[in-house]
Amino acid sequence: MNCNSVAQQGPRKNSAIIVMIAPAQTPKTAVPQQPARHLTALDGLRAVSISLVLLGHVSGTQGFLDLRLGRFLGDYANLGVIVFFAISGYLITTLLLDEHVRFGRVSLRLFYARRFLRLMPALLLFIGCVVGLEMAGVVRLNPGDLLAALTYTVNFRSSTGHDFGHLWSLSVEEQFYFLWPALLVLVGSRKASYAAAGMLVLSPVSRLLAMQHNVPSSIFPAVADSLACGCLLAIWGDALRRRDWYRMLLASRWFVPVAVILMFFCNGIRVYAVGGTLGVSAINVLCALLIHRCILVESPVTVFLSLRPLVLVGELSYSLYLWQQLFLNRHSSWAVCRFPVNLVLALLAAFASYYIVERPLNKLRRKLRPATSAQQEAKGGLAGVYCEAGIRAGSGSVKPF
Repeated sequence: MNCNSVAQQGPRKNSAIIVMIAPAQTPKTAVPQQPARHLTALDGLRAVSISLVLLGHVSGTQGFLDLRLGRFLGDYANLGVIVFFAISGYLITTLLLDEHVRFGRVSLRLFYARRFLRLMPALLLFIGCVVGLEMAGVVRLNPGDLLAALTYTVNFRSSTGHDFGHLWSLSVEEQFYFLWPALLVLVGSRKASYAAAGMLVLSPVSRLLAMQHNVPSSIFPAVADSLACGCLLAIWGDALRRRDWYRMLLASRWFVPVAVILMFFCNGIRVYAVGGTLGVSAINVLCALLIHRCILVESPVTVFLSLRPLVLVGELSYSLYLWQQLFLNRHSSWAVCRFPVNLVLALLAAFASYYIVERPLNKLRRKLRPATSAQQEAKGGLAGVYCEAGIRAGSGSVKPF
């Protein structure tokens, strides 16, 4: 944690240490709770999320027992995606706030360049492989699948083929990357948080309307509240952790088991209207609270999520998510889709994609940071390059980020 942190050990019965970073700041000058620090526990949480996806997709494939856990736990593969969304909303917002604090500005151009290098090369490799297999007659794509995959609009389609079907979540993420950083820069963190809070109301309504009118449930307005909860945590987390009741809630040894049980209960009733609307909202809030607990509370859960094998799986989660769809297909009689060969091949493909494509580009991506104010002044300014967070267009007045 931060070297200025003050660790306070709670009651022994809680087996947890609450880490408080002082002084806490209001959203007006919101500073990320973990500036420029890789949170290994969140990588472990990513590993749990991708494991839910893998388990949900491998169940029912040839050679693997059809567990039928969905009868009790609901669509737990989709639950893993919801956790991914909440983590993404938190981390992206934290990185943007940290960039503003460290460099005095947020460069949207460099942000989008970093996102492109992080996501697009690995995606293009996967898409190219699937297209090649279709040309060889091994897999089949539906008309429009390729265009939707390349333009990140799969979440608006209801007839996407199996091999590109999972790209709906990546489409949602990309739409979030396009909209949220620009909003944060244009109106500041406080007003942006009001918009995020508004999504907590709009999304359940959108989900209900989607059910009633047979619209894909993955459209952005219907799922954006999962991301919005993570965004709100990044902005308002400092204010929350100053509350004694909140710290006591997160530090309780009963918090994690009760939260997990509630999440799976809400997930199991999503087949009903109340579960598909308000149940998902409850899951989103619980996800955000679990994320905050991973950051603020040292406990056996945090230690477990920080184990190197879990962290490695979390780092591989993007590549794993991309490539598992090709092999974990319960409707295919193809030999490579038979367990355990399918799972091994998915892991090997993910390793290859990560170490050949993702990891080398990550080094370049980390270099794409704004210059400090002093560096920019020394260069005579870079007009038009930076979108200055906090400068009101046309007035020159300073607006809190």
